[in-house]
Amino acid sequence: MAAGTTDSAMKPDDCIQATMKNGGWPSWLKVLLNVLLVAATVPQSGLVAIAAQQVTTIMPHDFQPVPNPQLPTAERLAQLHKALASSGDPHDVILEIGRIGDATSVPFLIEALVKQGTVPREGLYAAIDTRFHVLDALQSITNHDAGRNAEDWRPWYEKNKGKTQAQWIKDGFVEHGFPASDPPDDAFVTALIQASDPKYQLRYLQINALRILRTVPSETVVRLAKVLSVSKESAARRATVAALERVDSTGRLDVLRDLTKDSDVDVAENALRTLNEALRSTLPAIAAETVWDIPLAKAGVHVLNVLDDHTVVLGIGYGIVDKTRVSGFDLVSHKIIWTYPTTDAVRSNAVRIGDRLYFVSDDRVVHCISVRGKPVWAKPLTSNPTLGTTGPSIVAALGRLFVPDDKSVYVVTPDGQIQPYAMGENVSRSLVQGRRRVFSAIHNGPLLMFDDPTQAPTRVSTGLKTAALSAFGDAVCVVSFGPTYQLQCLEQETLRELWRADLPNELGAYNGLEQDGENVFVLAQGRALAFDVATGSRLWATDEFTSFAFFKTFGRAAVTRNGHFDLEWRDASSGEVIAIWGKRDGGFASNVVMAGENVLVEISDNSHRGDGLRLLRVPDALKQRLSNATKGAMR
Repeated sequence: MAAGTTDSAMKPDDCIQATMKNGGWPSWLKVLLNVLLVAATVPQSGLVAIAAQQVTTIMPHDFQPVPNPQLPTAERLAQLHKALASSGDPHDVILEIGRIGDATSVPFLIEALVKQGTVPREGLYAAIDTRFHVLDALQSITNHDAGRNAEDWRPWYEKNKGKTQAQWIKDGFVEHGFPASDPPDDAFVTALIQASDPKYQLRYLQINALRILRTVPSETVVRLAKVLSVSKESAARRATVAALERVDSTGRLDVLRDLTKDSDVDVAENALRTLNEALRSTLPAIAAETVWDIPLAKAGVHVLNVLDDHTVVLGIGYGIVDKTRVSGFDLVSHKIIWTYPTTDAVRSNAVRIGDRLYFVSDDRVVHCISVRGKPVWAKPLTSNPTLGTTGPSIVAALGRLFVPDDKSVYVVTPDGQIQPYAMGENVSRSLVQGRRRVFSAIHNGPLLMFDDPTQAPTRVSTGLKTAALSAFGDAVCVVSFGPTYQLQCLEQETLRELWRADLPNELGAYNGLEQDGENVFVLAQGRALAFDVATGSRLWATDEFTSFAFFKTFGRAAVTRNGHFDLEWRDASSGEVIAIWGKRDGGFASNVVMAGENVLVEISDNSHRGDGLRLLRVPDALKQRLSNATKGAMR
């Protein structure tokens, strides 16, 4: 059964929790039009059946709006209660009543439950999520579960309406064996911390445990949480993090730091997320010093190569509303200094050999131009390209150019001789240069290893089905596809396995690796983990990003985009936030690169302004903070 449910039906919101955590869908998207078959008790087979049929979603015309959040709570409650008693769909009204959690809402919620009809006291039944929100609100306000129907709640309320809400909550804890006391003593506070576990069986007890903990002195919570933080039970450590999230004492920071190294990755992720939320609230934001901010296309601006501290190569346009071209851009004058037109967009990268640049456009043409934009040659990789997708990346190594695409790896000489090596299976777009070899892979298959670019690559099974790979120093690392996700690091010379680590289950799979001399970073949708390359020990893990956030390391510092799309700097070895670099200001950062001591940001904007570049100067205050936190980063 889902956490927080016993003889009440499983809540449909449990099924979409991951989506809602990151901003997710608007509330009306999951109202009446998502019909759920929900299991209330475990049938004899021992299985809980949950099925959902999603149909076309439109906003109901009779949807009850939520009052202005800036109104006083008493006035908001009066309007919410009036809306609940009126006709119309009360979905969001009920959610807001539950969030406020006031005792005066109980009789209105019971009447709202009447409108939802009667369901069987036991067994399976079908219902919409509004019903479960009513029950959630009643349970969390009263700290009781009187039953599924209004006829169960009416006698409970008649019997208990003379008590205060505080007494309801205390009685609820007593009935479940908590050593309740008023004011809360150490035994009760310890029990409340343990009940703070997000996976605690009865959700309303968890909600009210956190509610009471907010009234307990922070020092007391931290003192008792520290004891639980070293418990052998992962549930107790997970609960410790949840409890510390509700206090504001700086004493919690060290406890959270210790828990970011927890053997249970769920505990570690929650601990780092909570730690960083605390750090963001205390670190003064450092305003980004914008040198210039320039729109360059209605859609599509990508930094392909940084030639030097003052010149970059850009891929501009997607060919729909803008002509596609590759351009040289001067960062000092912030002007385009040359343009090379292309027949399709260039979105991956460009590599430099001597005074020439090489890149692949989306129509699978390899281009060679001078660093001043003069054409040298352009040749198609194949006569039958896969169109409509982003062109592959290109890697310069062993005196050749390597391009993985579709079911082949193409090896190209600097003067334009193309040698395709057909693999018979889709190849990974991940291709990396090692010390003496080039590594690629069959998509969801073995490694491909080039010792000699004039010969076909060798297939090498490492025991994993490759999703992405990286190489640096003497190690090459591989992350696998599921259902069992693993990270593996191998010695480049012998391909001997150095270590292997299990990764958390990830619905969207792991899409990339970043590696430096000390660490390897595993990236997924909303998630990132860091491991020590030498030992395989996990350094940190977090699930606090939004979508596929970039994670770029510069020395021992890393710049990324947080859940609010704001740029921030982290210590790459601990995952801790070092500095918040101001708030999002027009568009959002889709990528960043270092250009000298400045940061060049690709800005994507779905408004009329279009896409472009923003050059940010790293202020001295930020350099100092990065240096202090990372022992020399940015120097």
